[in-house]
Amino acid sequence: MIPKERFLTSLRLGKPDRVPIFDFPWNSEIFRETLDMEPTVAAKKLFAIALILGFDSVYLEPQSASTFKKEFIGEDVYLNEWGVPSKISPISFPVDAPVEFIVKNKSDLKKIKPPDPNRAERYEEMKKVADMNKNRLAIAGFAAGPLIQTWFLHGPDRIFLNVYDNPKLLKEIFKISNDFWVPCGINQINAGVDCIWIGEDLGHSSGPFFSLKVFRELVYPFLKEMVDAFKKVKKDIPIIFHSCGDFKIFIEDIIGLGVSGINPFQRTAGWDITEIKEKYGDRICIVGNIDSSKTLPYGSTEDVRKEVRKTIDIAGKNGGFIISSDHSLHDGIPMKNIWAMIDAAMEYGKY
Repeated sequence: MIPKERFLTSLRLGKPDRVPIFDFPWNSEIFRETLDMEPTVAAKKLFAIALILGFDSVYLEPQSASTFKKEFIGEDVYLNEWGVPSKISPISFPVDAPVEFIVKNKSDLKKIKPPDPNRAERYEEMKKVADMNKNRLAIAGFAAGPLIQTWFLHGPDRIFLNVYDNPKLLKEIFKISNDFWVPCGINQINAGVDCIWIGEDLGHSSGPFFSLKVFRELVYPFLKEMVDAFKKVKKDIPIIFHSCGDFKIFIEDIIGLGVSGINPFQRTAGWDITEIKEKYGDRICIVGNIDSSKTLPYGSTEDVRKEVRKTIDIAGKNGGFIISSDHSLHDGIPMKNIWAMIDAAMEYGKY
């Protein structure tokens, strides 16, 4: 099988020739070792890294206006395309951290100047990679869920307070988010991506951010709008839902959205791979679960190989599994363990 076929077969709960491999390469050493350069989110570079590492899919985000030209307002601080002051820092790669949240109350809504999702340049690099790819890897696009975008505009403290104090304000910001990310996702589908990631963190290591009732009233309707819009454009487009942390109380609702896969099933948030496979393995593709908090950063290469083999034995049974870390290949992970994970997946993942 070619990598694209392998990846998409697993997303559709089939059994390919081996377990596909994928990850987010947010580790500076990956760029230095494979391309002899400092890290960048440039699409062509991410594509080159995916090929070198042996991934079956490459994750690409649509370019932001700040990629074209940053409007600096201070040393290493610029206004991103949403008008949020953001600081460039070596430790913030791949996302520059906000230094201020611009929406503090309803009157601040007018400060939001949503970018143009239909700006042609936004998808140029993605299209170039698609041409270079020649159908080898599965090209994955990205859309931010409403909570993620609101996090950068409104800040986490205000979100959690306004779940109770002003849910109407949250819904207004969620709508602004969807008004950008829904057409952005549609444009990526039309540009030829093979699947779409929806990023929407719903919990931390010790539990979900809010109750199931709050999720269903506030967040779920906007996620449903997004998924339905993507499937209206391409009925069989595979969608992978990403959430770090413990979101167990929401998982049935997420599966009900019609997603094909869920990622990353963070071990330190209490996700047990045996239970995941038994409960959900016949309905969604499992993506992730290799421990990026303990095993990958602090374990030996043999520890990594053992965990990869055990995870494949459980989650890979009968297909429907894509191996990756349970967050990302971040800067705390040594390259020897990254290579150990990939090599073990190649060795033990054959069906």
